[in-house]
Amino acid sequence: MSRACWVLVGSLACTCLAAPVAWSCKPGQGFEPNTELEKAYCQLLGKGADLPSIRDFRRNSPAVQRLLLSRPAARVGLALPAIPNKKPPSPAEAKTVLAEPSNRRPQAEPQFSRDSTVVAAPAPGGSVDSDSCRLFADVIRCAGDEYRLVLNLPNHRLPKGSLSAANRLQLSPIGVEAPPRQQDLYGSYRHYIEKMLSIGLGGSTMSYSKFYYTWEESRAQRQNFVERLAQMFEYLKRDKQTLAVKSRYDHKLPAAISWCQPLSHDLWTCDNKHRNWVYRR
Repeated sequence: MSRACWVLVGSLACTCLAAPVAWSCKPGQGFEPNTELEKAYCQLLGKGADLPSIRDFRRNSPAVQRLLLSRPAARVGLALPAIPNKKPPSPAEAKTVLAEPSNRRPQAEPQFSRDSTVVAAPAPGGSVDSDSCRLFADVIRCAGDEYRLVLNLPNHRLPKGSLSAANRLQLSPIGVEAPPRQQDLYGSYRHYIEKMLSIGLGGSTMSYSKFYYTWEESRAQRQNFVERLAQMFEYLKRDKQTLAVKSRYDHKLPAAISWCQPLSHDLWTCDNKHRNWVYRR
């Protein structure tokens, strides 16, 4: 019998349907923990906690791994280790994961694999002149327009009904037989970002690259991508009703405007493969 399992991708939950997998933390019997958080994962797994597979767990940042473990750890009284501090990548390292500005809006369909760096997104319709835009840390200025960095919001700052059953993520159907048109998938990504903003999780979003990879993974596994994202959104609403979220989990910011692209007249997104930032007018 299958069960629902979920994993945070980047800083948010993605759902899938998978058969239960028996993971062992004993040497030579599954996997060996490499970090303090993975050791805590093993302890909780041994106590019967319902956790994602180690493969999915390891795809997350330490901050998100800790969030995944927080609820089951509280149930059994297990103290979780602090999130380790990491030095930001050097400029040389950062360049290895960035697409050049001229490659941000190719006409051809994007090619993507597990080892790809950045999937370029198509330019939005309209007259956004990104060449005139400048990045100033948590602000993007474009001629007379100003876009500010979006952070996570506490529930009391959300409009009434934001976390209710009526607020659903309903993407247009996306087939699995062939790659979708770039504009169709990017339109779904824009709708996903708007919905994340509606529940106060604008600071915890997937990059377009990860969104595309999630679709590619769903396609390979013959899963319904639209249903998978809709179920993810329900998990997020449920957890946000009971779990406090920080406005931000670090103070990293995009280093250059070349990391960014307009999503619509009101939104910009920036990413460096591992992290996504949303700016709103």
